[in-house]
Amino acid sequence: MEPIISPKEGSIKNGDTILIIGNEKIDNEKIPLLKDTKNNEEKPSIREHKHLKQVFFLYVLFGLLVMSCYLYALFLPGVFSQFVKKNYPNLSPIEQQSKSSYYKSFSDSIPYFTMFLFGPLFGVLSDKYGRKPILLLSFAMTFLDIVSCWVAMKTNNLIYFYVGHTIAGLNNVANAAVFSFVADVSNFDSHVSILFSLAGVSIGSGIVFGPLLYVYTSGSQIQDLTLYVAAGLVVICFLGLPFLSESLDIAKNNNKFKESNNSLNPFKHIYNLFSSRGSLFWIILLFISVSYTSQDVSNTYYYYTTLTYSWTPKDIGLFLGGLGFLMILWGAIGVPILLNYFSTRKVISIGFFISFCCHILMIFSNHSMYYYIIGCGIGTFVPNNTNLIQSLISIVTPGEVQGTIITGLQSIGSLAQFFGALATGDIYMYFISNESPFFFPQAPYFINTIIILLTFFSSIIIWNYYKNEKNNNNVKQIKTSINNE
Repeated sequence: MEPIISPKEGSIKNGDTILIIGNEKIDNEKIPLLKDTKNNEEKPSIREHKHLKQVFFLYVLFGLLVMSCYLYALFLPGVFSQFVKKNYPNLSPIEQQSKSSYYKSFSDSIPYFTMFLFGPLFGVLSDKYGRKPILLLSFAMTFLDIVSCWVAMKTNNLIYFYVGHTIAGLNNVANAAVFSFVADVSNFDSHVSILFSLAGVSIGSGIVFGPLLYVYTSGSQIQDLTLYVAAGLVVICFLGLPFLSESLDIAKNNNKFKESNNSLNPFKHIYNLFSSRGSLFWIILLFISVSYTSQDVSNTYYYYTTLTYSWTPKDIGLFLGGLGFLMILWGAIGVPILLNYFSTRKVISIGFFISFCCHILMIFSNHSMYYYIIGCGIGTFVPNNTNLIQSLISIVTPGEVQGTIITGLQSIGSLAQFFGALATGDIYMYFISNESPFFFPQAPYFINTIIILLTFFSSIIIWNYYKNEKNNNNVKQIKTSINNE
């Protein structure tokens, strides 16, 4: 991505879209938010990236963190199930699962609310002090989460877990730190989109090896081995962090970063993102939709597959490992190929349509587990869709506010995930309980199918309406004011 240069006085033509950062006005020709990324110019090869080794090393650390988180996530449903069996022995098996789902819904949702409240603040701090301290915070929060779970199990008191798990919601800042790092060290917009999609490979690797480890640890005679291995992976992340360069220093050396006096008020940054006019506002809404609907499968797969197909923890681990492998294929091969033939925005719309088709299969997955497997398998495209949407916004963001804006966006997505996780848990719990007029555990998938279909059509309308944004005389400013009030 080229350094963004302020235009000289009188150089902005009437109707051009501009981005205002404090008192600096930046011509839209430098920030083509919705311009087709495909053009007649030859794109520089990703092999020409000067800091590719550092990016790949970052993705290794990120993959280890994801591996630890998925290993831990697979362990948690068993914690709730054992707690319910011990404290509510008179409930039927389905009632026990409904009760376990109730406890898990809070576990899934509360960390996102923590990220929403405090994430933007750490985004500002990452722009001031670097990405590595934020990654260190994420590793520490993940370790705290694991320790709180261990204490809760030993005391048979979930309060310890919920307190630690709530604070540990800040480990979600790792995503924004990773994407900010990539944007810092990349000099071409095409590199940003490709490297953001390759983050899916890192995530997919974690999802492959995390569940595969769980298949082994869950059958071990060593009690709570899964928890200890998850903690060990975080320790490896701690040990590897000193060998990672600070991307903020690289950005400063490449003149991509200017010192700024940013506000530490997290809600101000969220407000400014929403108050941005033009296409940016609608792109944020697309991101919110993806974040909300992504919670249905991620928060129900364990209980749904055990209830509907009688899957064992080993079956679930192998299933998730397969999904991780498919995610790697999407991130390393599928998405880069699509980006070679289509613009980023078109690939995003394709992703929405893929998600819609997958949810249709999952609605009918009570008839065959293969509907569920195929639906979830193809749906591994969805994480790449969130990465691509973030790349659109990252490309137009100056280096000195990269962490602020991306973390603010992540925080907005976290709020959507908070409500998505709560809604999914409550809907699933209700439709498998005796209070429901009929048994329908696929209800979360059915509801989100409608939302995804509307999002797909909305994305097409947005791209078409703003395709000539730069030359439209009625286009208003895309304003992101981040200075102190």
